[in-house]
Amino acid sequence: MVTEDCGELRLFSTANLEVIRSHPVLFGGAERDVIQLRDAWAAHVRKIDADRALPYEDHTVWNEHDLCAALIIRDCLQLAIDGLPAEVASKATEYAATVDESFRSYTVADSGRRMAAVAEMGLRDRGWWWFRVPDSGPIVQDLARWDKFERRRGTRVAMSEVTGRSVCDVRCWPHDVRARRALEEYFGQPVTGPHGVQMLEVPLEARGLDFSGADLSELDLDCAIFFEAGLADVRMIDATLDHAWLIRTDLTRADLSSASLVKTQGRHCRAPYAKLHGADVQKSDFDHADLLGAELDGARLRLTSFAEADLRYASLRSCRLHWAGFEKARMADCDVAEAAGTLLGPIDVGVDSLHLLDGQELQEWFAARGAPEIEVLQRVRSR
Repeated sequence: MVTEDCGELRLFSTANLEVIRSHPVLFGGAERDVIQLRDAWAAHVRKIDADRALPYEDHTVWNEHDLCAALIIRDCLQLAIDGLPAEVASKATEYAATVDESFRSYTVADSGRRMAAVAEMGLRDRGWWWFRVPDSGPIVQDLARWDKFERRRGTRVAMSEVTGRSVCDVRCWPHDVRARRALEEYFGQPVTGPHGVQMLEVPLEARGLDFSGADLSELDLDCAIFFEAGLADVRMIDATLDHAWLIRTDLTRADLSSASLVKTQGRHCRAPYAKLHGADVQKSDFDHADLLGAELDGARLRLTSFAEADLRYASLRSCRLHWAGFEKARMADCDVAEAAGTLLGPIDVGVDSLHLLDGQELQEWFAARGAPEIEVLQRVRSR
């Protein structure tokens, strides 16, 4: 006999449930936590499995951060089980076992380094589930951008082994004394996080500072505040700039090739002739940015806005776009050959004056320039 909840057959037998319910302390408390956490873990396992059959371009699919959330739920489930008396804990472990087996069935063994980087924490003493990843599907593609951590020892957060979060990782320091001091302070303020892992307490505070002469390649600069900072000609190859503030920042000729720019704020930034070859730009805001002549060849532009940005003479060759917004962006003489994916217009293709194209006309404009796989989406406007 089993109980049923929202279509998910619970795997506690009637006898097992009675053992838990008979416990004077647990029923309605920890017992409920175990059941709810196990059901949450099961729902995540089902969703990740179902997504494997969907194309990467499907905007409903989950990414590596959603996988991370699922693994944290499994952590919480284990903590809840470990807090039960031995007899009850053994039954709860059986309760979770079939969901665990389902997760194992479509995942493969992994070093855990990539997921440690995604979660921004060390994996010492973590459960086996942190060392398995899906064998196929969109998450596999998402994890590919974290492959650099497979080539390094440690994770981004374990300060004793970390690459990208130590003063030793700075390849070339900025000429300006204040900018150098800001970097030194950023890398010199570890705090102790969960499970004894050392983490950084505050983001890099660099607003208005001049980083001329610096090489910040491969550094972890999550949430860095570069508001109105000078990063012209600075190398930031393979750097992590997720959640960074690049508003009104000078990025002229800066090299951000293969950089990660997830949820980055880049409104009104000045980045003419900047290099973003193969950059991962997701859910970011580059409205009104100056990207004149910028090189975005092979970049992934997913759910990012370039409204009214200047992309004239820029190169978007082989870019992969997913619901990228280019409303009134200037793209005259922009190289879009072999770009593919979905975007939102209208786009200004005029050379000397405003010339907006949208819908079928814009799609034909892309096709004529070697990008027949670009699909122009229509905005749904309320009346």
